Amino acid sequence: MTPDKTFHLRQILNITFMVLALVGIIVWFAVSDFWGKAIVLLAIVVKMAETCFRLIKRKEE
Repeated sequence: MTPDKTFHLRQILNITFMVLALVGIIVWFAVSDFWGKAIVLLAIVVKMAETCFRLIKRKEE
């Protein structure tokens, strides 16, 4: 399987999602409920963007 043209972008978005989710959970429990939830919500938006790229690729096949 060869990577498509969005492969690298999707990998960057996946790494960004994982880092944001981890930071968000740490902030949520250690510092602030509001900011922790905001960071986790941002991570979810990043993951949704990555999923859209993946679904668009599948539709084209």
